[in-house]
Amino acid sequence: MHPTHLAKVREWATKELLHTANPQEMEILLQEKVRCLAPADQRALVRQLLHLGGLDEGTKHPELQLAESHLGPLSAKAEDPFRALAHSLHLTARQLAALTALDLRRCKLLPKSGQLLERCMQCLEQQQPLPPESGTWPEVQEVLEAVVRAVPLHVELHELSNLGEPRVFSPKVSQNRKAKRVEDMRVKLMYLPASKSLHAAAQKTAPQERRIAQNANLHTVRSVQPAW
Repeated sequence: MHPTHLAKVREWATKELLHTANPQEMEILLQEKVRCLAPADQRALVRQLLHLGGLDEGTKHPELQLAESHLGPLSAKAEDPFRALAHSLHLTARQLAALTALDLRRCKLLPKSGQLLERCMQCLEQQQPLPPESGTWPEVQEVLEAVVRAVPLHVELHELSNLGEPRVFSPKVSQNRKAKRVEDMRVKLMYLPASKSLHAAAQKTAPQERRIAQNANLHTVRSVQPAW
């Protein structure tokens, strides 16, 4: 980046943002600015914002540090719900989304219009990458409710501003399914409301029998919808 251009980006970040008291107005300004910047300029803007916030590049955000003091080590990178869960299941986010989509169709359920789950399903149909954003608190809950209907998984969703009992998402246990088989995989997630980001807690590897069952499910998904 040309030094003069870099100086302009830094000057904009310093003057415009520091004089914007309204957080929503600041978010709009940032979104508009980022859309107009080349990738190199976007990185320069991030570095300047970190500098203004008293953080060095690579330093964890204070909100994430606070969350880790309550829940233990969390993924440093914010993720969408499918990616946050897929690590523990030895699946890709796209495979997990495909399992979820198949179950929604089988149950004849429709995602809420315009929300994250619907956008993810549309990306699958259009063979596009899944949306990378974590989503809002209600959007995260809708995705998790759909996932546990499709995969035998227990999810504890914690929220930093309310550290009481977590929201628990569990599959319904049928009479012919042993509870032990359903309970052998649990995932903990932390939602940070200020940054609207979702982070997965450190997880143990999935048992071998669970991986075998997942592979069988994935074979079914690929046979129904190869494009996924």
